[in-house]
Amino acid sequence: LKTKEKCAITGLPAKYRDPVTGLPYANLEAFKIIREQHMHNAESLLEAKSTVGNQKESCIPAPAEEADGLVSAEELGRLDSCDQIRDILKDSQLRELVRQVDGSKNRVKALEEAMRDPRFAELADLIAAAIGD
Repeated sequence: LKTKEKCAITGLPAKYRDPVTGLPYANLEAFKIIREQHMHNAESLLEAKSTVGNQKESCIPAPAEEADGLVSAEELGRLDSCDQIRDILKDSQLRELVRQVDGSKNRVKALEEAMRDPRFAELADLIAAAIGD
C-alpha cells in the first residue's frame, strides 16, 4: 500500500486493503467494520431490489472480458439482477455459510467444505451461469 493512504475507518495510516471493497484499513477492528458495512449495504440492496419487482427471469450471460480472475462490473451487474440468486440468498443459513467462507483464514478449504451443502452448490452454479463460466 502507498504509505500516504489513510484507513477508511480510523484515519490512521493504512497497512492493508480489503480485497472485496478496495478500502484501505489500519487494523482488524477497522476491517470488521468495513466488512459489516459492506454486508449491510449488500443486504439492503437485495431487499430493495426484491420489492421493486417479483418477475422471474433467467440469468442469461453475455461474454465479458476477464481481468485476472476478478469479476467485471458487467458480471456484477448480472449477478445483482439475477432473481434466482436473489431468491436462494433469502435463506439465512445459506447467507451465513457464505459469510463463513468469506471470513475464513483458509477460504479454499472453507469453500470445499461449503460445496458439500447442496444449497451452496446450487448458489455456486447460479453464480457461474450468471457470469458465463
